[in-house]
Amino acid sequence: MKIAVFGDSYAASHDHGIGRPWHQYLNDQYPTVSYGVNGSSLHYSYNEFLKHHGKFEKIVFLVTGPGRILLPLPEEYMNCDPPLQHVNGYHGIRDAVESQYKSNAYLNKVNNAVEDYYKYIACPERDLLFHKLLIKEIRNIRPDALLIPCFYVTGEEGWNSTFTLGHISQMDIDYYNLKSDKWPWADIRHCHLNQENNLIFSSMIADWVRTGNMFFDTKKFVNPTKPVTSYFNMTIYNS
Repeated sequence: MKIAVFGDSYAASHDHGIGRPWHQYLNDQYPTVSYGVNGSSLHYSYNEFLKHHGKFEKIVFLVTGPGRILLPLPEEYMNCDPPLQHVNGYHGIRDAVESQYKSNAYLNKVNNAVEDYYKYIACPERDLLFHKLLIKEIRNIRPDALLIPCFYVTGEEGWNSTFTLGHISQMDIDYYNLKSDKWPWADIRHCHLNQENNLIFSSMIADWVRTGNMFFDTKKFVNPTKPVTSYFNMTIYNS
């Protein structure tokens, strides 16, 4: 029983995270491959899904929010840290370019173009429609796939608005009383979940693999047990 995981950072890992991401815990029970990429769009994950889903018996697809884009950057910029090709709003590439690539003329042009796109071209209604159509297409191709929302999106039918992975991620933010305008840039949790919740989520997915039924009991998820510095880079937070 081979399992493929697709999605954004909720399906990926963090270089500095403690413990393991949920899909690695799942791999202890079933061969599991994650194609998740931090900051990636649904379009990117969909293309990865098309390339790989046929090799797997089970598919877990973590659905990110609409409005993200993939930049067609030259190969030399594909392995930058932080990654530049996956854009979730203007601030992401802006901060990376201004802090690390300020002297790079090409990346500054890209930076300005991305800003203009989100200011003058991006259309939330169109993005939401594209988002819905991709979800429908994924379900058409693999009716057996498990699709889980990372975020609740207003106007998007078919999701349980009381449960997304973002809700579980927010538990730690609330527990430590972190300021919402800074915490995303300091998050070093695997899949934006604390170590315990990564393990709990993996057990829920394993139950689905065994039974075919998926029941998210939000009461099973727990508050973090380690110091805040185990999950968040407080140097960035306090800067």
